Amino acid sequence: MAPGDVTRLNSEAVASAYLHPLADAVQMGHILRGPAHCVIAQMQRTVDPTSKAGAVRLVLDLVTPPVIEVLLRYHPGKPQPSCTNSTPHCVGSAHIAGGTLRAGRGWYVRRRRGIQVQCLMQASDPPTCASVPDTGHSRNIAGMNASLSKGRAKVPPARTGRLDSTDRRYEPFVRLVPAPVRRVASSWRWDAPDGGGSWDLHIEHVGAPTASVRMLLVHGAGGNAAAMWPYAAHLSRLGARVTVVDLPGYGRTIRVRRGRRSVSYGDWQQLLVDLVGREHDERPLVLVGASMGGALAVDTAAVTGLAKRVIATCLLDPTRPGIAAAIVRAPWIARLGLPLLQFARGPAANPRIPVRMLTPMSAISNDPGLSHAVLTDPCGGGGAMPVGWYRSFLEAGPAIPPEQYQGPPVVLLHPAEDRWTMPELSLDYLGRLHGKTRVVMLPGCGHFPLEEPGFQVLLDEVSDEMEQVLDDQRRGS
Repeated sequence: MAPGDVTRLNSEAVASAYLHPLADAVQMGHILRGPAHCVIAQMQRTVDPTSKAGAVRLVLDLVTPPVIEVLLRYHPGKPQPSCTNSTPHCVGSAHIAGGTLRAGRGWYVRRRRGIQVQCLMQASDPPTCASVPDTGHSRNIAGMNASLSKGRAKVPPARTGRLDSTDRRYEPFVRLVPAPVRRVASSWRWDAPDGGGSWDLHIEHVGAPTASVRMLLVHGAGGNAAAMWPYAAHLSRLGARVTVVDLPGYGRTIRVRRGRRSVSYGDWQQLLVDLVGREHDERPLVLVGASMGGALAVDTAAVTGLAKRVIATCLLDPTRPGIAAAIVRAPWIARLGLPLLQFARGPAANPRIPVRMLTPMSAISNDPGLSHAVLTDPCGGGGAMPVGWYRSFLEAGPAIPPEQYQGPPVVLLHPAEDRWTMPELSLDYLGRLHGKTRVVMLPGCGHFPLEEPGFQVLLDEVSDEMEQVLDDQRRGS
C-alpha cells in the first residue's frame, strides 16, 4: 500500500470515528495529528521545497471528505455557508499540536509546537459555496486561514459556564478529554482572616451534579483550575462531581478589597476548609491534591473531619530540614535568598516575585511542550506571588503535625520520574502520618503526571479508592 493510501485511510477512519456534534477543536488536533505528520513526511520525500504548487497538490490529494468535515466544523468564527471539498479558492487550515508547518521562506517553516497545513485550491472558475444545513458547528473553511495562520489557534471555550479559551490550553498534553463532560463556572466572595481582604474565588464544578462522590481537586504552585481541567474531566468520568478552585494569586480568582496584608499560605489553608464546609452534603468527599495541593488536602481533611479519603501526588513539609533547599531552583537561593524572606513583613511582603525565579518550574513536566505551556500561563507558572506568600509557606508547615493526624486514609500517588520533588521528600512526610497510608508510583510520569502509563495508573487507583469509600458508606462505617 502506498504511503498516500495509508495517510488517506488513517485520516478517514479517525475522522469518521470522532465526527460527533459534541467534539471540539482540541479533539480536532488529536484527529489530524497523525495524518499531518504523514503529509509532512511525504512532502519532504517527494516535493520540491521551492514548489508551493507541488505541496498544495499533494495536500489536496490526501484531504478526504471526513477531514474536510472536521475542518468545516471547528472554525471559531461566526456560522457562514460552508464550502464543500470541491469548492474552488477555499483555503483550509488545520492546526494540530506538535509544531508548525506553513507557507513562508521556502514553504517549509517548522516550529517547535503545532503543525499548520495550509491548503490552497486554485481554479479558474469563480468561487461557489454549496448551501448545506448548518448544524451549529459548521464553519466556512475559507475563514480559517485568517484566524489560524498567526501562531497557535485559539481553542473554543467550553460549552458550559463563562470560560475563555485559555482554559483548555493543557488539553493537548493528555489523552483525549472524554465528551460530553459538564463544566460549570461560578464565583464566591470569600473574606480572608486577619485583615487579608476579600476575594472573588473562581470555582469550577466538573461532572454530573448527581454524582455519588464529591471530589475537591487542589492545585499547587504554578497551577490553576485550567491546569486541573483535564484531570477533573477524566476523574468526573469515574463517577465524581469534581470541584476546582483557583487559589488566591492564581487563575481568575481576583482580589476585590485590599486588606492590611498580602495573601499568605495560611489563607489557602483556611479557604479550603471554608470551601469544604460550604459544599458539604451527605455524599462522601474525596480530596485530591496535585503538587503542593497534596499537603493542602491533608490539612483540609485533618481540620474539617469531613473527608473520607485523601489522594496526593506530592507531600511536602518545608519546615523539615533540607526540604526547602531541595525544591528551589538553585542552591544559592536556599543559602542566601530563603533566609532573607524572614524580613518580608509589612510593606516588604507586598512585592511580587515570579514563581519561576525561585522554583525549577521548567521541571514541572518531562514534556517540554507542557512545561512551556505552564511557564507561559500568566495565571499559572508564568505568574508571580507576593514575597510574603513565600515566607508564609516556608514557615507554616502542616496545619496539624503529621504525628497527630486523625483524618482519613492517605494515598500517595507519586510520579516515578519527578525531576522537581524527589519521591523521598514525600515519603518522609507520609511516614510521619498517624493512620492508614499507602504509596503507589506512577510509571513514566513527571511532576505534572499526565504521561502514560502512569496517568492510567492514577485513574485506576482513584477509581479503586472511590469504590472503597462507597462500600464503606453502604456498610455504615
